[in-house]
Amino acid sequence: MIQKEPAVEDYNRITEDVQQAFMTGEVYEETLDPAYLEESVAAWERVLHNPAFRFAPEEFQLPVLANAGQAFVRRFQQTEMLVDLDRAIHLMRDAKKLASTDVSRLPIILNALGDILSMRYDYTRQVKDLEASIAYYRDAISYTSPDDPNLPVYLNNLGTALHHHYKRTETLASLEEAIKVLREALQKTSATSSEYATYANNLGNALYSRHIHLGETRDLQQALELHQRAVEETIPGSPSLPGYLSNLGNDISRRFEQTGEIKDLEEAIDTYRQAVSLASSDDPQRSYYLNNLAGCLGIYYDFTGKLEALEETIQLFQDLVQHTTHDDPDFPDYLANLAHSLHSHFEQLGQIQDLQKAITLCRDAITLHQNSPDPFALPDYLNLLGDMLLDAYEYEGLTEYMKEAIELHKAALERTSPDHPDYPRYLISLLAVFRSRYTRTGQLTDLLEAINLAEEGIDQVPEAYLVMHAMLRYNLGQLLLARYERTQQWEDLEQATKYFQYGVQNFPPGSLMQARSYNTLGNALRRQYLQTKQQINLENAIEALQTSIHLRPTDSPELVGAYNDLGNAMRDRSTSTSKVEDLQEAIKAFQKALQLLQNTFSINRPIILSNLGNALREYYLHLKQQETLQQAQAVLQQTREVCEEACQRGLQIIPEVALGTARFWGNSEADQGEWTEAAHAYTYALQALEQLYRVQLLQTDKEHRLSEVSGLYIRAAYTMARAGQIREATTTLEQGRAKRLSEALARDQAVLEDVQELHSDAYQHYRNATERLRQLEQAEREGRILNFSRQAQAVPKIQGTSITGEQIRKAHEDLEMAIMGIRHIPGRENFLTLPTFQDIIKAVLPGIPLVYLATTQRGSFALLVHGESESPEAIFVGTFTEDHLRGLLVKLGGEVFFEGYIPGQELGSPALLKRSLAEILPRIGTGLLGVVARRLSELGTTGIVLIPTGLLGILPLHAASYVSNDKETTLLEEFDVAYAPSARVLTAARQEAQKRKAASPHFVGVGNPRRTEVTSLPSAHVEVETIEQMLPVGSFDTLYEEQATVENVWKILPHATIAHFACHGNFEISEPLDSALLLSDANLTLRDLLNAQPAYLARLQMVALSACRTAFTDFQHLPDEVIGLQAGFLQAGIPSVIGTLWPVNDLSTALLMTRFYEFYLRGDAQTGLPPQPPARALRLAQHWLRKLTADDIDAYLENQPDRQVRPVEQDAITPNREHPYANPYYWAAFVYYGVL
Repeated sequence: MIQKEPAVEDYNRITEDVQQAFMTGEVYEETLDPAYLEESVAAWERVLHNPAFRFAPEEFQLPVLANAGQAFVRRFQQTEMLVDLDRAIHLMRDAKKLASTDVSRLPIILNALGDILSMRYDYTRQVKDLEASIAYYRDAISYTSPDDPNLPVYLNNLGTALHHHYKRTETLASLEEAIKVLREALQKTSATSSEYATYANNLGNALYSRHIHLGETRDLQQALELHQRAVEETIPGSPSLPGYLSNLGNDISRRFEQTGEIKDLEEAIDTYRQAVSLASSDDPQRSYYLNNLAGCLGIYYDFTGKLEALEETIQLFQDLVQHTTHDDPDFPDYLANLAHSLHSHFEQLGQIQDLQKAITLCRDAITLHQNSPDPFALPDYLNLLGDMLLDAYEYEGLTEYMKEAIELHKAALERTSPDHPDYPRYLISLLAVFRSRYTRTGQLTDLLEAINLAEEGIDQVPEAYLVMHAMLRYNLGQLLLARYERTQQWEDLEQATKYFQYGVQNFPPGSLMQARSYNTLGNALRRQYLQTKQQINLENAIEALQTSIHLRPTDSPELVGAYNDLGNAMRDRSTSTSKVEDLQEAIKAFQKALQLLQNTFSINRPIILSNLGNALREYYLHLKQQETLQQAQAVLQQTREVCEEACQRGLQIIPEVALGTARFWGNSEADQGEWTEAAHAYTYALQALEQLYRVQLLQTDKEHRLSEVSGLYIRAAYTMARAGQIREATTTLEQGRAKRLSEALARDQAVLEDVQELHSDAYQHYRNATERLRQLEQAEREGRILNFSRQAQAVPKIQGTSITGEQIRKAHEDLEMAIMGIRHIPGRENFLTLPTFQDIIKAVLPGIPLVYLATTQRGSFALLVHGESESPEAIFVGTFTEDHLRGLLVKLGGEVFFEGYIPGQELGSPALLKRSLAEILPRIGTGLLGVVARRLSELGTTGIVLIPTGLLGILPLHAASYVSNDKETTLLEEFDVAYAPSARVLTAARQEAQKRKAASPHFVGVGNPRRTEVTSLPSAHVEVETIEQMLPVGSFDTLYEEQATVENVWKILPHATIAHFACHGNFEISEPLDSALLLSDANLTLRDLLNAQPAYLARLQMVALSACRTAFTDFQHLPDEVIGLQAGFLQAGIPSVIGTLWPVNDLSTALLMTRFYEFYLRGDAQTGLPPQPPARALRLAQHWLRKLTADDIDAYLENQPDRQVRPVEQDAITPNREHPYANPYYWAAFVYYGVL
């Protein structure tokens, strides 16, 4: 198509419009009046659309395109309409085409394009704009000769754009290239040039970024020198000077993080103040300078505790938020910074409205930032919100806050590279959450996870970050100190002490962190004193604690904890020196801590109240001794009030504190015979313990929690009974007996037919959750997911998936939700709640009372629950105490202590056991059981279920002798005797007995499994063989010697209603789960029983464990938990279990068990006795055995022609032919657990 030649007037008009565009543009530059800019743009548009423009020479078109493009850029700067910027880019690209052959003009056009696209990136934050800008800058440089005066400009522009690219993408290669070209730009620029300061500043910025990324001190020092040079080379009044000062302030502030010198912080603050004061009110960067100033003041507050610095910080951030539009890209930063400062204000003054507002602001910042294309500030916001939610959790105790805090901190870490300088800070925040939750719940998984994370963090942080290293060591020291308090591992305490000493030496002198380090060092040294009793440790601890107080500002909230810790140390010294002055100083310190708290919230309040209460109690006892009775009574009343508040607040905030306070309080009141007050105090202790126990995730954690308070339920029940609260006492003993076994049975054997029929979703949810938790418990038993060691062991897998602490936590939460779902069903409101007295009553049958037995330091007592009375009866025996019982059980045999067991019971020494039983049984009978038996006889009792507590549970109480009606007797002679771990277990056993009674009888027997490392038991073979002959053909499966493998036993057990094991048995005191029946190829352990699929044992009605120590339990650590082989079968739902309390004689056991099965399966034809229930059959067999003469044995064996009695055993009965098995050693070891 042929274009028409423009008219003459078009040429005239284009000349006029160009002149008009230049003229109005110049006026705009002078006046900044937008009307002139609009006229200039309009003139350029007329030029570009004039037909004559296309016919004009390139020498004319090129400057028109370039100048028109700049006009559109200026209008964009005024209106921020992206269309103007895009129009400018289009025009400049046209200019680039025209200049492609003009090397002198092309670099200028390319550089201009780079500038415009950089501008577009600033507006859109689209990386493609920035990368296009970088490409144009590179092209501009490539077309520029080395001596071109514009080359430094192009280099500087490219370096600046590359630096922006690094900040957006964290691509280190971009930053390295930026430093290279910026350094070249500076080298090519004279120090007298007006651009020198700009280039020095830009290079300093890039070096500062590399320092942040890599941690090289050299980069920071060079950046600081360059920024100082930029400031020095800039004339006063220059609009660039505030920016240079602000950058210099950044360097100095960063140097503080390495040196820890407070003077660096103060210098940085002064530098920021200069920047703010020099910036004009309309300077768009002024907000940035204010933000830097406020942030540095916040850091200054963090390290000095000076409240005025924090107040100024808040005011500055409030002004920034108020005067910044919501669409400003920096607005989320200002919100987050204001939130951070308000959070600090809450921590200082405890005003909850500060925390609530801070959380709202931070959530707003996160919401706004999620709509931003720049992702790199988000981790900081997430971490900050997590910190605040942790405080909200500690204030209100809502677990939702804790869960969200953990998720936020983990999200911050996931979004941050481990080599990023903020990574340690986020890690420290996550450690704080885990430590807080551990403090509240005692969940060891939290503590171990935090320790592992802290140790990894120390390895990752560059050594140059001295302050950050000190922070991580400080936090790890606190975690190790917490683990020491839990496990008493001395190396943890030593390492924690070293970390705190590191903090004292490396934190800024006089800083809050140094004060905190002195504080924690004092606490660690105090614990060393408590462990070693070396007075020098205590004196050093007091000195460190006093120093920590001296270093803190007088209005610092941290003085609360410091005075509390000093009070503890002074109280320890008063105990050591017996000086009442030290005790008075301790009381003053605790009171000072409370005074500082006033009425503000603090997680420390219940702790301080508890410590003050303990100190006041000691002071009360001192005054009482001094006969200052009126003052003593006033102190006593104050003590009670303080302890009451400590317990109430502790239950809300830190149950551990409530538990410790209530135990001390209850013990003290009981010592004075104040039973009602003591019972009241113990009620708090039980509530706190239940809270702590309920949140434990692992079985080992539950065990440890119970072992720490061993005897608490017994002491509480005793005081309640003494106070006349008999029902409460009985319920308390029940709640403390076999907690884990009772809970597992209640959970796994719950009768839910009505729920299944009417609420199938709730039923299925519960069953699924129960099964999942059973799988996790099995995995723990198999692999010990976590333990008390420094390193966690290998994590086991379930169905190919590694188990994490979070999975275990979620499984518990899911089960709790399922339980709550069932509790919402009418009639099921009490599903799986703590047992009540009504639950205990359900376990009582007519004529067969439950008898709870317990000993304390103040005496023994029995609680009888029977149908003849609505309330239980209490029987007190003050003459037989826990000390008497321990005196019988703790003996020195050679070099071996037998603590908690009958001497000879663990090692199986017949001679020692006989001597021990001869001493123990009459003492127990006369001291406790005789009194109980008399009352049972008055009630017309025929049978009893014994629920012994504490160390009584290891004794053959049925064989304890006492005098009744002028003759010596035992419980076994007067009553049918059964043992039960608890009333709940008894009820579950009765339910299972009903459920299983319809099964066709089938006997499974294991006789004398043969292994090379253990002695053969010929009588065990004969024992099972003889029982086999009592059974109908086809109703039994038996395994002998080598056939009795673990695999073969599991094959036949699913058919059994009766299982009999005549073999060696073993109880592992150090690891009860390894307790086992010794089969021919391997052990059948307690762990195996607990892990077995329910179907394998679903038909069993009775198990007889005719083996050594099969009723043994862990009485050293968990005397009330009944952890042993018999408990494994009970947990599987088997209603009747017979076991032994010590290694038993081969022949006498064979005789006893054979006679037991005769009574159980056939009865006694001679007396016309029908088949007997297991408990009575065992009782009759024991009576028969103890009264046998040697002649009776011979006659009995004559009637059993298949018996093969070893000569050594035949000889053994020869010396005592009258009653060779009368000694309780032979028959009293056998105990019956289950239903009478």
